[in-house]
Amino acid sequence: MKKRIRNLAKILAMTMILALLAACGGQQTSNEPAAGSGAESPAAPSDDGRVYTMRIGAIAALPTAQAVFIEELVDIIDEATNGRIKVEAYHSGTLGTVAQMIQGLQDGSVEGVSVPINFYVSSVPEIAVLGLPMIFRDADHLYDLTRTKGNGLHEMLAELLEEKGFVMGCWNIAFPMLILANRPVATLEDFNGLRVWCQPNAQVAAAFNALGAVPVNFDTGDLAIGLQQRTVDAAYTSAQLLGPMRLHETAKHMFIFNPAMHIGVNTVMLSKVFVDSLPGDLREILLDTLYRADEEVYYDLAVNSHGNSYNAMTGADGMTIVYSDDAMTENLKQLMEPIYEEFLNTTPTARPLYEKVLELIAAEG
Repeated sequence: MKKRIRNLAKILAMTMILALLAACGGQQTSNEPAAGSGAESPAAPSDDGRVYTMRIGAIAALPTAQAVFIEELVDIIDEATNGRIKVEAYHSGTLGTVAQMIQGLQDGSVEGVSVPINFYVSSVPEIAVLGLPMIFRDADHLYDLTRTKGNGLHEMLAELLEEKGFVMGCWNIAFPMLILANRPVATLEDFNGLRVWCQPNAQVAAAFNALGAVPVNFDTGDLAIGLQQRTVDAAYTSAQLLGPMRLHETAKHMFIFNPAMHIGVNTVMLSKVFVDSLPGDLREILLDTLYRADEEVYYDLAVNSHGNSYNAMTGADGMTIVYSDDAMTENLKQLMEPIYEEFLNTTPTARPLYEKVLELIAAEG
């Protein structure tokens, strides 16, 4: 608790500095693009005296990190903006399905959404690059690449998203995806015909097609019922989501790709309609507050949530756990190779993003 208070104090101190700088800058501030923006936002008055309502939705339920985080943002953003933005947090799908909330971001009827970036692929096909198999080393690797300002990738992603009506509030760490199944999965051959729920990223689906599995997607809120009623045989996502849904109480077979086949990354996404409606100083304070809240609050929440969920799942009565071995990994790499070129051929506009990812990885040595 003391650490959380100190973290909140850091965020508030920085946003107070920003507010003072914005005030000193006068009307000029409102003509600058939002932080991380790839395009200029319409000019807005420095302070119009309004109080703005910001509804943030998540499909995740307590105690998942996304649900806890959006609840904490109620106080963090209220204090950072001196009450000018009032956040209303809706977790557990109470603001709608993922598809409904994302549509709401685009038309301005929803101000913020906390879901993994993979759910935006249907609107922004290029970001499927982040779902290509076996590119990123671990969770921190993908997280650092996406959130690091000035590395080129961060800005390219922001521009692509804004073109479709989204503004990135903050990138949030997620974790390697694993298989939780109703039936034994011990070899790559066991994936043949396996109906696997996965996030709506075409490259994740392509990986399972290559394994002979049947990728399925429906709203995350129906996943528990889908496994119980055997609409699907398995779920493929991180323990951070699976654990709080208590899916391990009925699905007793875990398969862990080692190294990971896919690593997710979560987001707090904002509506461009909403962001553009804010006075210039308020836009800057909001975006900076979210960026810092991710680092100071969400990261620890997510690590702890994932650890607790993973321990609960692996320690569940009757759970069997299989890790892919070196031979499986080599076979998997060969199966995944055609996916890259096929993706770039069908989505040529993603090539600059893909090449930037490879460039940054190569520069790491």
